[in-house]
Amino acid sequence: MKSAWLVGGKMQQLIECMKSGFTEIDVSLTDENWNQSVPEKSGWYYFSTNTPVSVFKSLNTPPSTYKNKNGKVIPCMNYNLTEKANDNFQEINLNSIIITIPEFYAVYSGHAKDLKSRSKEHTFSHPGTAGLALSNYDKLKEFKWSFFYKPISDVSFNYSNDKLVRVAGEQVCRSLHGWPLLCSE
Repeated sequence: MKSAWLVGGKMQQLIECMKSGFTEIDVSLTDENWNQSVPEKSGWYYFSTNTPVSVFKSLNTPPSTYKNKNGKVIPCMNYNLTEKANDNFQEINLNSIIITIPEFYAVYSGHAKDLKSRSKEHTFSHPGTAGLALSNYDKLKEFKWSFFYKPISDVSFNYSNDKLVRVAGEQVCRSLHGWPLLCSE
């Protein structure tokens, strides 16, 4: 009897795509234009750094609210990096399901409809945008950062649902390489 869980066809091609190299770009947390060579295409990405886990665990938390341009107080959507690092670090020590912490490691991965826009949202984030907002933390500017990306056009098969392929690829990538420290889902 054949297993219903056999991986083949397009999923196997997606796995092979996620195993192949991503394009790397140096990130500057002091230059809002660092991402000019990132394409405005959908695909997958991750951020790597040499920032010690202890630094993430001790960062200030973002404000819970901010005033928008109309003066209305609304919730801040920037991610709480300290909370994510503290929560996920326990899993690193207990179960080793998250990426191990070598000298330079992936701390966040995701998928995006527009890689260029999403790379900017994670580095120079408006308080109303869900993202890492890395440039808001002076301490993080002391370390090396890289942005890696792979356009969805790198897959070798036709598809009709871009988001479904992106979500599947993101989970394949995390299954192959581990769960990044600052990811929650």
